[in-house]
Amino acid sequence: MMALIPTKKPAPITPPNESIVRCRFFRPACNWSCSPGISPPRSVTEATLRSYCDAPHVRSGQFPGRRCTRRRRRGRAMAMTVRRLVAQEGLGLQLIAGAESADRVIGWAHAIDLPDPTPWLSGGELVMTTGSHLDDDPDVQYRYVRGIARAGCAALAFDTAMRYPEVPGAVRRAAEELGLPLVRVAPETPFIAISRVVVDEITADQVRTVQSVVDAQGRLAREALRGGIPGLVESLARRIGASVCAIGRTGGVLAAGGPRHALLAQKLAARESGARSRRAPGDGAFADDDGHVTIQRLSVAGDRLGRLAALSRRPLDQQARLLLGHAASLIALELAKPLHLRDAEERLRGATARMVLDAGSDVDPALIRYFGVDPDRDVTVVVLTGTGELVPALAQVSDVLHEAESGHLVTERPDRTGDLVVITGADPADADLTDGLPARLQRHLQTRLGRPIGAGISAPAPPAQARAALRQAAAAARVSGNRGHRPVHFAALGAFTLLISAQPNDVLRAAAADVLGPLDEHDRDGRGDLAASLDAYLRSNGQWEPAASALGVHRHTLRNRINRIAEILDVDLESAHARAELWLALRARELLPDT
Repeated sequence: MMALIPTKKPAPITPPNESIVRCRFFRPACNWSCSPGISPPRSVTEATLRSYCDAPHVRSGQFPGRRCTRRRRRGRAMAMTVRRLVAQEGLGLQLIAGAESADRVIGWAHAIDLPDPTPWLSGGELVMTTGSHLDDDPDVQYRYVRGIARAGCAALAFDTAMRYPEVPGAVRRAAEELGLPLVRVAPETPFIAISRVVVDEITADQVRTVQSVVDAQGRLAREALRGGIPGLVESLARRIGASVCAIGRTGGVLAAGGPRHALLAQKLAARESGARSRRAPGDGAFADDDGHVTIQRLSVAGDRLGRLAALSRRPLDQQARLLLGHAASLIALELAKPLHLRDAEERLRGATARMVLDAGSDVDPALIRYFGVDPDRDVTVVVLTGTGELVPALAQVSDVLHEAESGHLVTERPDRTGDLVVITGADPADADLTDGLPARLQRHLQTRLGRPIGAGISAPAPPAQARAALRQAAAAARVSGNRGHRPVHFAALGAFTLLISAQPNDVLRAAAADVLGPLDEHDRDGRGDLAASLDAYLRSNGQWEPAASALGVHRHTLRNRINRIAEILDVDLESAHARAELWLALRARELLPDT
């Protein structure tokens, strides 16, 4: 270890008249040791010895320099302020002016004796002076103190061992007026003792900061393993006290945390749009009335995968920036997982989906969150019918969902092979049957698999009620298959359709044949399309003109057909009950796969 006094070995001296000498050289870390056999010079006083370290050294006729063994107590790190410095035992410091500003943090200790030291000051320093350069004119002294105050220095330490036995009154009055902490230095205290206390506390604080960052990085890595990207982002937002968004390659939000994450996502989208128009990257940092935004790029081997951004009230400190960068690396690695890990993850995704559909609220929320689905918010269940063989269908669905950067769970439909079930976070945009995510899934599968695909969408529901949402989506998907394989939302199903969509095919077939059988027999003989005419008539609510227009016939022709239907079925079509029975039979026939 480094010697306390890096000079040749002086003659031993008797240390202060105590059985134990305490020093504070590396306060509070206590991990410094003096070199054996090296003694302090004769000019070092007891007060100076007390300023070196904070661990006891047993007296042995000289200052032997045993290694400090006292462990630092774990606790919240404290910056070196003027108040803390003055409170240090043995330094002989006294705060004589500017006490209201004594909590200023000292960034460095600087001994300088120049009439105007301000060109060499950057702010935050403890300026130490002997006063040897100082003119006795009070106005000059006032301007000297004013320059130090305007430079943003933490405090002024005035030595009383050389030119001035006491701090000049003009200096004291100027410091008090300007709110600059003024510290009187005892004659026996050298500046080096003060500097060492300050510098060593700064060093110890840096060590604490590094250790804190390392510990936090480990915790973030564990969050990434347990909760995936969403868990990592939420943990990062809590640790740095900011709102955080992870944005994917295509601009979608992968995960978000913090109270203002929606505002941050809007800012990033606007910035990305502006960057594209300027052909400039949207990375870096910027500030506006809402706060400071810091952006980290997500990339692996030069492949840009997205961005990680934080919105804070004030600029992020060094520790927060380090954590943001570390989280960006973890997210980038997660996005660039090897294929075999992705395959294992997809199998786990399917197992989790089946657990949610079977067990509901008994599934670990962290497992659901790992796949980007918020267990505390509603989900939407989508049933895709006619997808066929599981593996290629899953691959196509996963491509769309990953491209959309949407958290999801997907598995085969439990009660029917050849259908897929997708669970996603509820989004009002899903109700758009043209551009919503379910609609894009349905179109993509039809194009890639080359066959008609039905799509049913449930109403939003908590994950614990996913099983009920599955039944809703299945009923809607069944109707979709008879409406040109267009996506159908459960909320759009009428009461009659909802009632019959839950019935098995044999029940539907029997109900339709019992009511509509005579019309089918009539139509097979080529004597008119009575079933289609009845359907158009009921869909038009008994209005002749709209129904005839839909069929492309004259209204009198339609009227004759309806009279013939009433005669064949022996019903009164003016009766609401009769119309309802016929309507149910027609809708039941629509749901049959062979019609």
